[in-house]
Amino acid sequence: MSRLTRYLLSQFLFLFLLALIFFQFSIVLSDLLINLSKLVPMGIGLGEILTLSYLYLPQALSWSLSPSLLFSVSFVLGTLYAHNELVVVFGSGISLRRFTLPLFLIGLLASGFLFFWNDRGVIAAETQRQELNRSLQGFSNKNNTNVALLADAGRLLYSASFYNDQSKTLTGIILVWKKDDILIRRLDAEWAEWTKDRWVFHKVKTYEPMAGKPMSYRFDDQWSDPSIADPPSSFQRKNVEMNELTFQQALDYVETLKRGGLPSAEAETDALQRISFSFSPFVVIWISAAIGGRFRKNILLMSVLISLLVSASYVILQMVFGLLSKTGALPPWVGAGIGVLVGAVVGFFLFTRART
Repeated sequence: MSRLTRYLLSQFLFLFLLALIFFQFSIVLSDLLINLSKLVPMGIGLGEILTLSYLYLPQALSWSLSPSLLFSVSFVLGTLYAHNELVVVFGSGISLRRFTLPLFLIGLLASGFLFFWNDRGVIAAETQRQELNRSLQGFSNKNNTNVALLADAGRLLYSASFYNDQSKTLTGIILVWKKDDILIRRLDAEWAEWTKDRWVFHKVKTYEPMAGKPMSYRFDDQWSDPSIADPPSSFQRKNVEMNELTFQQALDYVETLKRGGLPSAEAETDALQRISFSFSPFVVIWISAAIGGRFRKNILLMSVLISLLVSASYVILQMVFGLLSKTGALPPWVGAGIGVLVGAVVGFFLFTRART
C-alpha cells in the first residue's frame, strides 16, 4: 500500500466513523422522540421504550451506512481540493480514478456487508421490535378479516367478517353444516366469544331444511355447542410479512406465489429491492468521488447537503418505481433496479467531467 493511499484512507476512515455515529444517532433519536410522544401518554415505561430504540439500532445502521460514505468521501476530497493537495496529486500524474480506487474497493466491501447485515441482523431485530411495539400498544398482527375455515373433515364451514385476537372474538359469523354437498344447517350470529373450551355465539339465527316442508327457523339470544371448539389460533392472520423473511425465504415465497397462480409482483419487487439497496454504498461513493472536489468553500455544509439530497433522491426514486412495479405497470426487476441504474449513469456522467 502506497503512502498516498494510506494518507487518503486515514483521512476517510476517521471521518466515516464519526459520520456513521452521527447519522445513526440522529435516526435513533428521532425514533425515540416519536415513541416517547406516542407511548408515554399510554402509560408505557421508559424501559420498554428504550428497548424499542435498542432493537432499532441494526436498522439505523443499515440506513446510515450510505449517507455516511457519501458525506465522508465528498468532505475528504473537498478538503484535499481546498488545501490544493489534489492539485499536487494530479500534477504528479495520478488520475482521479486511480486516486479514488481504494474508496471504490471500500464501497464494494460495504455493499456486500450491507446485504448480509440486512439479511441476518436487521430482519431478526425488526421482527422483535415490531412485535414488541404492537404488544405495547395493544395491537396484534394476528387480527384477521374475511375469515374462512373448514372444520370437522370438511363438514363444517366457518365464515366471519373479522377476528379480533386480543378479545378472542368473531364478528359477522356464518356457520354451514353439510354432508355430501347437501346443506344440513346454517347458523348466522352477530358475534361470538371464546370461552375455556368452545365458542359462544350471540344473536343467533338458525336455518334447517325440512324434507317436504318449509325451512325451519329459530332465534337464540345465546347458543353454544361443545363440538364448535376450533381454537382461536385457527382464525389468526397467516399471511406472510416480507420484511420478516430472509432473502432466500423471500425468493422461495415468490416462487410459491407464482406456482399457485397468485399475484407475485409486489413480493418479487420487495425481494429484488434488497439487492439494489445493497449496491447503494458503491453508487454513492461513485457519485461523491465525482462531486467531492468541486467545492472550495463551505465544504462541511455542502457535503451534508449533497449527502441528504442524493440519499433522498435515491429513496424517492426507489419508492416511485417500486410502486409502479408492485401495481404491474413495470416488471419487478425494473422497479427494483432503477435507482442503482440511474445512480450509476449520473455518477459516470459526473465522473467524466470531474477535475483530474
